[in-house]
Amino acid sequence: MKIDKIISALLCCVLLQIVNSPFCEASTQLKLSADEVIKITLKNPDILDKTKAQQSIAIGGFSGLRFLRQTSKGKLLFLTHTDRGPNTEAYIRDRIVQRPFMLPNFTPRLIFLEADIVTKTMRIKKQIQLKDAKGKLLTGLPRERSNEHPVNLKGKALAFDKLGMDLEGIAIAKDGSYWMAEEYGPSIVHFSSQGKLLNLFQPGEGLPAYIKQRKLNRGFEGIALENRKVFAILQSGIKNSKTLPIVEFDIDKQVTTAQYSYPLDEQDGRIGDMVSVGSKRFLVIEQNKKNKKIFLIHLGNLLKDELVHKQELINLTSLGLNAKKIEGITLVGQKHIAVITDNDFGLAGELDQKTGRATFKKEKSMLYIIPLPLKFS
Repeated sequence: MKIDKIISALLCCVLLQIVNSPFCEASTQLKLSADEVIKITLKNPDILDKTKAQQSIAIGGFSGLRFLRQTSKGKLLFLTHTDRGPNTEAYIRDRIVQRPFMLPNFTPRLIFLEADIVTKTMRIKKQIQLKDAKGKLLTGLPRERSNEHPVNLKGKALAFDKLGMDLEGIAIAKDGSYWMAEEYGPSIVHFSSQGKLLNLFQPGEGLPAYIKQRKLNRGFEGIALENRKVFAILQSGIKNSKTLPIVEFDIDKQVTTAQYSYPLDEQDGRIGDMVSVGSKRFLVIEQNKKNKKIFLIHLGNLLKDELVHKQELINLTSLGLNAKKIEGITLVGQKHIAVITDNDFGLAGELDQKTGRATFKKEKSMLYIIPLPLKFS
């Protein structure tokens, strides 16, 4: 690998404006190839715990991504997070969708990654387990009966959790707090810099009531900050619609101030994540089984009922990114982006309810650093 091109100095004020991150170094220079995709692997993930069937589960299930800064040794620091935790494929019993949870007491958490572009590996530097307002650890269990019904490895019902979180995207405010996209509600959730719940906005409580009609397990999938506005996007259309809503939420007024209709390229398309690039422009991951693409969208100057303007920027599939789920995107300086994969904690999806043992797949968590097209950067 040649690292022979130097990205323009990443001035702190630019990073704050574009990435909405409180972390930066005014003198940072990123030495990255201008024409090469860099593939970085999490080789030795921490073990979370053992299941009741004595199977070890490694950390994974990453959703959402934000670049923090470059260290003095040239390493790149990123923030990601887990989703609701390790689970296997859902099944229907008594006309109810049942979802087996491998570790029912799992706490969703923030994950701080350090990536080495020379060795093409990354490691977990720090974890922050998320807590409610009183400091109690959160779980990833469904909140209510309108969601999937949680069961254990043998199919026995688990209790619902009114504050259960299935987190799918993250944005960092200038005060260091975190705004996160959540699927169950679907909700927009605000956490302190230490991972304590500050506020939760749901359909009918700050968010449009109709988004509660989203498809099962297809709530908010991406989130971005721009000035004092939060933008959140659903993973799929409501009731098989080929358009899906983007919600604009005012942080100060704590209400939805605008809604936009995003047109999917394909009926079975789904969103992976989004990130702001300024002036109501965003990069959005859109994917299905065959194609994974990044679009540049613009929410400004739209007429009433006009669809969001979008332009294909990068075809990830043509670059060799063949992971099933790409669920995080961030800017890295002014000429690169990074995306991260969700490996479902290494689980293949199958579960033997007699033994409580699940099948695994050899899929690592991957981070890719990708040059932006010249026309964009």
